[in-house]
Amino acid sequence: MEPINVRSMMETAAATAAATAGDRPPVERRRRLSPAALHVTNQKVQAAYSPVVIAGGVRVADFLLLTLVGVAIYLGYVARMDGFNWNYVAAIVGMSIAAVICFQASDIYQVQIFRGQLRQMTRMVSSWAFVFLLFIGASFFAKLGDAVSRLWLAAFFFVGLATLVVERVALRALVRRWAREGRLDRRTIVVGADENGEKLIELLNVQEDSDLDVLGVFDDRNDSRALDTCAGSPKLGKVDDIVEFARRTRIDLVLFALPISAETRILEMLKKLWVLPVDIRLSAHTNKLRFRPRSYSYLGKVPTLDVFEAPITDWDLVMKWLFDRVVGILILVLASPVMALVALAIKLDSPGPVLFRQKRFGFNNERIDVFKFRSLYHDQADPLAAKVVTKNDSRVTRVGRFIRKSSLDELPQLFNVVFKGNLSLVGPRPHAVHAKAANRLYNDAVDGYFARHRVKPGITGWAQINGWRGNTSLERRIEHDIDYIEHWSLRRDLKILALTLMRGFLHRNVG
Repeated sequence: MEPINVRSMMETAAATAAATAGDRPPVERRRRLSPAALHVTNQKVQAAYSPVVIAGGVRVADFLLLTLVGVAIYLGYVARMDGFNWNYVAAIVGMSIAAVICFQASDIYQVQIFRGQLRQMTRMVSSWAFVFLLFIGASFFAKLGDAVSRLWLAAFFFVGLATLVVERVALRALVRRWAREGRLDRRTIVVGADENGEKLIELLNVQEDSDLDVLGVFDDRNDSRALDTCAGSPKLGKVDDIVEFARRTRIDLVLFALPISAETRILEMLKKLWVLPVDIRLSAHTNKLRFRPRSYSYLGKVPTLDVFEAPITDWDLVMKWLFDRVVGILILVLASPVMALVALAIKLDSPGPVLFRQKRFGFNNERIDVFKFRSLYHDQADPLAAKVVTKNDSRVTRVGRFIRKSSLDELPQLFNVVFKGNLSLVGPRPHAVHAKAANRLYNDAVDGYFARHRVKPGITGWAQINGWRGNTSLERRIEHDIDYIEHWSLRRDLKILALTLMRGFLHRNVG
């Protein structure tokens, strides 16, 4: 059998789980967790830091520190005697870039390496020395030896090295503190509490410098095949409990210990778990077929097949955070006069507060408070959104009708973006927790509804600019939200925001 055929089988299973919304069971109802699972969820968990972003930040810090050291020594010694020469600056920048490249080739830009000391120091010293040997050799063959200050070169080498050593010592202390706080751990649960699961956890536990923290195992079976503990990790519940478990505590990875031959069983489980904002992988440690190495991703030495990936992670998450803060502050400043006028109009139109807070679903189905301008009469306010506002609704004030139609009532959500950080500028619109369609809660009306909460909700979104807002098809809204999540890019966020501003905020479907 060709490896690609088995790989395609898994890809088809994953795609089917994501595409066949009509087959998805309503996993969104809250479940009662086992005492073992509650013990885990009740523990305080810090937010995770991305190793990819940390390594990228260290690369930037290395380049900037070396460049600053080289330029400072040059300005303090050579330039004072011989005058300023841009060739020196170019050489310093080139050597700093070469140093970062050599450090990368020496494989020292890994969080596990940052935790150690001797290994990263020896590699760093040898790489830094290699950069200078290259520079000296290039200067010799270019016959530029007499044009380069030897004192500057020696000072740059030793001061630059000392700076790198101090940086690495501080970085080591910082990374170790983050490790103690659990910020670098990948909180993992294993599906399959049998011999396969036990063997998998044993393989993960024996690995050195592993960042995996196995919280426990889940299994639907109650017979003798299901173990109460697997290699010291307790059984926390059934597969149906995983969604609720992941909402109560941070989960980064779901790892299936089931064999590939259990395709039907795996597919049924994926239909339940695809709504989670986590990585989902299938372990291949028991697979007798051996695929090409590039078919796998590895957890240490354990081969796995990727099924689902958490959306918007690492540098994408950083870029989206910067986009929200920078553009959000700019829009808030520009919109302040309009917001002041709206607030005055609301105050003059009807008694009651200008703003109100409404409970809505946020990232990973967490409850968040969202700010809005009040558009209903205060004594008829509906903070839980139990009744949908319809056209010509008597509860809506005169000013409220205009600000709802123009979406000006949404402007205070900029406070959520800029100050609270629980909303994005662009994303699936946050719905009220008790919002209903045809007298059914949204999560009961549409299977897989909570998949839209795999990313942070937004003030505007792909569904809104395509006209799916207010009294429109909830299914079409969810389809557009999921399409946005699966095809996210910063360019798409810019497009959605630009179209929102260009077309204005008017919506004919809002009551």
